[in-house]
Amino acid sequence: MLVFLNWISSALAGEPGEIYVISEPPGLEVWLDGHATGKIAPVMLYDLPPGAHQVEVRDRCRRGTAKVHLEDEHIERVEIEAKVGNGVVVWHLSPQDATARVDGEVVALNDRWTGDCGTHVIEVVKEGYHPQQREVELRGFETVEIEIALERVQYGALTIDVLPRSAELFVDGESVGTGPRTVERIPVGDKTLSATAAGYHAVSIPITIAPNDITVTSVVLSEHSTPAIAWDEPTPRRVPRWVAPVVLGTLAVGGGAWATAEWAQTSSAYREYRTTGRDYSDTVVPHRTRAYLATGLTVAFGVSAAMVAYQGEF
Repeated sequence: MLVFLNWISSALAGEPGEIYVISEPPGLEVWLDGHATGKIAPVMLYDLPPGAHQVEVRDRCRRGTAKVHLEDEHIERVEIEAKVGNGVVVWHLSPQDATARVDGEVVALNDRWTGDCGTHVIEVVKEGYHPQQREVELRGFETVEIEIALERVQYGALTIDVLPRSAELFVDGESVGTGPRTVERIPVGDKTLSATAAGYHAVSIPITIAPNDITVTSVVLSEHSTPAIAWDEPTPRRVPRWVAPVVLGTLAVGGGAWATAEWAQTSSAYREYRTTGRDYSDTVVPHRTRAYLATGLTVAFGVSAAMVAYQGEF
């Protein structure tokens, strides 16, 4: 009985036919009756049952449709021109009064947005909430639903003790004032606290701001060390070795001449003393004293010159 019913059904359905599909532009995907065939136009579709069929050609942005009535054992030819279509974004945002930007431009949030086929960057922002951003791929004639729920920003406080008290403070590069202070309403999370002051080394430390809490920290800057002044010490000028012996020898010669003259004066004064009877202390003693002094200097200079010349150093 089942075989008989299948024969009757085949007889009523008629013999299969073919549809030859051409797309403009060429190279589009071919769909038949709402299902992808996996074929690219131009292409022949075989073994199709007689009756009404819907043929569609498409790619990411284009789409074209045609209805074909296929007779028994017939070949139908269909040419379909695909047109570029827009995509549609349906919004589901929380909070509902958030601001949406598509590719940097603010758009009206009336539940849906129509845009060109392709990739778009969507950003949703609202004061007091963390912004969200995502990429959306729009295909022509298709609708994409997007659900974005923003999270509220939580805040904490930061109490800072700093030395020197003239130091300027920064949290994540933004100035928060000078000297010890408490900074309110800082978004929670990991931050960088920096401090700078003239004449001191800058300092940066990591901190973590906890929600509904006060983070306490201290920063001490170290002074710049005063560099020592480097003086160029003069290179000592060395006296030639021959100078000392020559000077001392010259002094010895001069002393000798002086001693000779004084001894001669002493002899003359002594003769005068014998012949005239003048006072000895007035005539002889002065010349003899100077003669002894000159003789002593001559000996001293001479010995010194000899020793320096022998050692060869000054």
